[in-house]
Amino acid sequence: MALIWALPLPGTAEVGPWSLTVYTGQYSNDPLLEGIILGVEGIHLEDSHLHTVALAKTMSDPNTFWQWEIEGQFAQNEGLQRNWETNLLAIFRWNTFLWERWLPTTVAIGEGFSYASQNPYLEQAHHEPRGTHRTLNYLLFEITLAPLIAEGHWSLVARIHHRSGVFGRLHNVWGGSDYVGTGIKFVF
Repeated sequence: MALIWALPLPGTAEVGPWSLTVYTGQYSNDPLLEGIILGVEGIHLEDSHLHTVALAKTMSDPNTFWQWEIEGQFAQNEGLQRNWETNLLAIFRWNTFLWERWLPTTVAIGEGFSYASQNPYLEQAHHEPRGTHRTLNYLLFEITLAPLIAEGHWSLVARIHHRSGVFGRLHNVWGGSDYVGTGIKFVF
């Protein structure tokens, strides 16, 4: 009960430029567009998980319809794939939707670089003969939903965490990896 009273009330939240996101995801070898985003044949998940902590700073006025952010991530893989990963990216976030009054929502896309502590096993196994590389491109797709009682501070997060060689443009890598995840975000 004390936790509920400690949460900021709707309309009274003073939010800062920082956010901390914690999420976990499960590996999918499905193609990013057809398999995961559009779900043409459903999402097929494998026994590998990613646990991520991400710190972001808003670089533009957050009171507009959109904002720019810079984010750094630290992630650990477990299961079939065991390696550490760091990611640095720029994020474009759309902040305003028609239902904002009832369910504050944001949608974001991020682009940057990903560095793995070793060549990720599943990326290597699923994308022979070219395999993978420790340094690849990173894409993020995110949706946040904020319960009204926590407006401005807490939100639920759904993310797609994507590493790839951008169709062979980086290190001649044509494959990559995708994690479909959920978590929480705290804005301060």
